[in-house]
Amino acid sequence: MICLYDFFAGVGLGWVNMATVVGAIASLIISGYAIWFSKKLSDDSNEIAIAIKSNTEAIQKQTEAVHKHTKILRLDNLRTLYELSRGDDTRHNFWHFRWRFETYDRLGCGIYEVQNGQEIYLGGCDLQIQGFSNFSDHIGFEARESDFYIVKVLNSSSGDDQDFPFQNGELLACFDQQGQLMISKGVDPWTTEQKYRLSIGGMGHHQIFSGERTVETMTIFPRIKDS
Repeated sequence: MICLYDFFAGVGLGWVNMATVVGAIASLIISGYAIWFSKKLSDDSNEIAIAIKSNTEAIQKQTEAVHKHTKILRLDNLRTLYELSRGDDTRHNFWHFRWRFETYDRLGCGIYEVQNGQEIYLGGCDLQIQGFSNFSDHIGFEARESDFYIVKVLNSSSGDDQDFPFQNGELLACFDQQGQLMISKGVDPWTTEQKYRLSIGGMGHHQIFSGERTVETMTIFPRIKDS
């Protein structure tokens, strides 16, 4: 009986050992498959992420190109309105005002006070343009009397025996009033603040660097049709 017991006990232990081995092998297979599946999923996820990033960058570039060409068209429309309004002083002066203030960052201007129908020159200054009173897609057809630009006064100088009405660094509003370009601390043609007539005497430019420029040292940019 003892021998039979030992025999069957040995057989049972063998099965237990075999089950352990099989279980271990199965665990290794499952673990290996899990690692392979995880890696494949990770690789697929990376491919998807790369594709999404590539498509996003392509869309962003297209959007930037559309925005650039739209901006060019809008500026060209302002120039066209400026040219087509010649012969109508009131309208032409308004579009001249919009065209200059949209395309230059800094303007040299003269300031005049109107007394008894006479213009008295008070002095000159540079105006650094800060921004516009409406969204950039507003082109001035609706309620154009409320269109104005915020400017900062720079390099002001008084005229002969006259006091310049503004301080350097002061923020002011420039607007069109019935074909006349005006400047004031107020922000529209109906302001109760003192208004002065403004004339554009010079237009600033972007300076690349000091000294004489040559063709060899200049950066060449593509034309509109080549960009």
